[in-house]
Formats: sequence, C-alpha cells, structure tokens
Amino acid sequence: MEREKREKQNQRVPLEQVVPLSTPYIVYIDPSGACNFKCNFCPCYMSDYRAEERHTVMSMELFEKILRDLKEMDEQIKVVYLWGFGEPLVNRNLPDMVKRLREEQVCRDIRIYTNGSLLSPEVGHALVDYGVNLIRVSLEGINAETYSELCGYNMDYEELVGNLAELYRYSRGKMQLGIKVVNASLKTREDVSRFYDTFEPISDFLYIENIENVWPDCPEIVVDNSQNMYSEQWNTVFGRKKNKVCAEPLISMMIHSNGIVSACCADWKFATAYGDVREKSIKEIWNSEELKQFQLAHLERGRQALPFCEDCIIESDDDIDCVAGEIAGRIRRKRL
Repeated sequence: MEREKREKQNQRVPLEQVVPLSTPYIVYIDPSGACNFKCNFCPCYMSDYRAEERHTVMSMELFEKILRDLKEMDEQIKVVYLWGFGEPLVNRNLPDMVKRLREEQVCRDIRIYTNGSLLSPEVGHALVDYGVNLIRVSLEGINAETYSELCGYNMDYEELVGNLAELYRYSRGKMQLGIKVVNASLKTREDVSRFYDTFEPISDFLYIENIENVWPDCPEIVVDNSQNMYSEQWNTVFGRKKNKVCAEPLISMMIHSNGIVSACCADWKFATAYGDVREKSIKEIWNSEELKQFQLAHLERGRQALPFCEDCIIESDDDIDCVAGEIAGRIRRKRL
C-alpha cells in the first residue's frame, strides 16, 4: 500500500564472509508461551500438541541463567527479541527482563512484539525507561467486534488506541513503535483507510499483513471476505519466493519459554530443537555438533529435504542460495 511505512533494515554483512559465527547475531527469548488471545489462525490456540510445555511462562530464575550464559559468549548479541510463541506481556516480569538485559549489557538492541492488550501506560513507560529499542504491536482488529470474532477476546478498543497513543508520546527520542494489522480484520477499503487514519499519527512504521500459514504442520488457515493487502512494494522488495536455503540457523537461536533451544522462531513443535539451556550453557549449545549438522543439512540439502522446514514459507533476510556451498565449506573446515 502507498501508505505503508516499513521498519528500517540494518546493513548486512554477506554471510559467506563471516559464518560460522562465534556468537549468534539474534537471540529470541520467549517470556511466555501462553497467550491471552484465542486467535483462530494461530497454533497457540488451535493445537494441543505438547501444550503444557509450549504454554510455559518463563521464570526469572531461568531468565537469569540465560543472561549469565549470554554474557559468556565471545561477542555482544546484536538483537534480543523478547518474543516467541505466546504473548510476552502475559509474563509480568517482562519490564524487569528488559532492565536486566540493559544492566548486564547483554545486547545492543532489545525488541518486543506484542498484541498490545496488556500494554498499559504503566507497563509501557517502564519498558521505555528500562531501555527497550522497539515495540511492534500486532493488531487483530480495528474494533471490538473483530477482536471478539477473531480472537475470542473482549477488547476495549478505545482504551487500546489511547494506550498506544500515550506510548508513542512518551517514547519519542527513546524507542520506535510499530503497528501492524492482519488483513482478516479489514473487510472493506473504508476499514483500510480507518486503520491508516488512526495509527499513522501514533507510530513510526505501520503496515497490513496477510494471514498466511507460517506455522509448518499447523491446520490450514481459511480466511474469507478480507482485503488482500500485499502491495507491489512488498512483492518486489521483500519478495515472496521460497529460498532453498534458510539462513536463520546460521545467525539466530530461539530459546523457548521452557528452556528448549530451536533453530527457528516459528518452531511451535520443537521440531528443530538442538539443546536445552536448563542442561547446558548457551555457548555449548551454539557450538554443538547437533546445530552444525542441522546447518549443514540446510546448506547442502535445502529446506525441502528436511521435515518441518520443508513446509515453512518464512523468508530470512539473507538470500544465500548461491553461496550455500561456500558457507558449508567454511563450517566443515572449522570442524577439522
């Protein structure tokens, strides 16, 4: 859409020049595998698969162990995402997690993705004061009725908009606020205009996102009577092709709320798990033979040959299909 404002991308170093990394660039830490919404397009609600494990709320004891481990890495983490499978603000310790990351200087940037329903002015102010760099709010509707229909949630929509406006006002010069909405909540072009008119003045970037089945092995998503909002800009700049090789296992790790470590932030089934921070240090896990074999499988066989990954449609920011063999060679030489 012509009114879209996208989050700026940092300049990236070609991975064939730096992989294997001694320290992941990005670490996802999931504060809560549980969510207060019941969205009919998300496996958090739709699937009972290992639900008790997936819906764990991370304890501060486990989080402090993760902090100690991350400080032992060879370099500072570039970005920590306090976000994963569920709604991070379900964990009431989220502001303290931001504070501890800053106190220990674990990372350069701290980013949070949230549905915004629990983002009161008090919580929002604390997150800003403690040093979060970016909060992206994922809206599921532009009125209370849509939230009830899509999420089974009784949303005070006017309060939500007011809280976001206050967060935007308070955060100026300190952090960025992004807002997106799913296309399933936009039935008409008037709905689209209402979204932009409401949130352009109170956000640094905003866009409309198509609901797609980005969760491998999850039941098919069917959404009727909604606006398809992928713009030409999205198609040409961000791309919709499926790369044969995924770069995410080379540069990031996902620490689930129960301590299991996976290669992918979309791994709701622990299908790409290769460690557990309750049993080993993050440095041991990152340098493990299990991860190296998974990386080589991606590089030399491609995602189509791997269970779970073969059905994933998520695109990493790095297109490394043409240099996959070169990167695999670098990893193998390091192992000798």
